Amino acid sequence: MDDTIEAERLSEEDRARLADELASTILADPQFRAAPRSDRQRLARLAIRRGTDWLAARDATLQACDRAQEMTEAVYEQINGRLDELAAELLASPAYQQASSAVARKQAAVRLLIAHADGFSPPALVRDELHARAQRLRKAKGDGLF
Repeated sequence: MDDTIEAERLSEEDRARLADELASTILADPQFRAAPRSDRQRLARLAIRRGTDWLAARDATLQACDRAQEMTEAVYEQINGRLDELAAELLASPAYQQASSAVARKQAAVRLLIAHADGFSPPALVRDELHARAQRLRKAKGDGLF
């Protein structure tokens, strides 16, 4: 291998330290946290400055995405037990009340969930369950909008 390229490489310890620092910075970004799982790798790569050691950048991207997924699962495990309470809050929100389509109501559910989940985007199943519970609550209250 070329001696210049070899000399520019970070040690394994330095690379791990840099990857951890970069992953923490990426994870602190609200846009990254709120992004759906499918968009996180792209956003993580965009957050890393050009010229950064490519192995450290790769490791940071993977670390940030893995940590975000673990944190998302943990926070939504707790939120699952509160879906009825959150359905009432969603039903009372202006964004939900003013929405005229199911897509817009689901977006209102996403925004509410993100606000209650340390900024993490919800899994589709949780979003859809919250939306369904809000609809059921609305019907139970006798509102004929559905």
